[in-house]
Amino acid sequence: MKKLISMIALLTGTPVSADLAVYEMADNEMIIAEMAKIVTHGGRPADCLSPIMVNRIDGQQKFVPAQGFEIGAGIHTLNGLAVLDTTFCKVGPGGNLGGNTPDLEVNFEAGKIYYIGYDHKSKNRDEWKLVIWKIE
Repeated sequence: MKKLISMIALLTGTPVSADLAVYEMADNEMIIAEMAKIVTHGGRPADCLSPIMVNRIDGQQKFVPAQGFEIGAGIHTLNGLAVLDTTFCKVGPGGNLGGNTPDLEVNFEAGKIYYIGYDHKSKNRDEWKLVIWKIE
């Protein structure tokens, strides 16, 4: 894919950076989209931030790598499954850990890296949510 982008850049004289990727084909034309990187592992257990596995993007079920993936710049919603690390943040007794976590809506900017995790520090499970805990 990167060779294809480089070849397109060479033929068209278009500068290409790592933040660009071929997005889709339409009428035999390549559409080059700017990308943001999503990192979903490496949460901070001491801050009650657990890793997630994104399985829904913009309301559609998606299969993306568990460690992270790239997404086109712009507004998107994400949701998924969390793997809670309760080493530092104990989960109280009673009730199901599952629930309906609201989607995380973000205006992703090209070239940036977004670290996303599941914040479960509140004693009230209804307040647990997906968050961006770091942007580079």
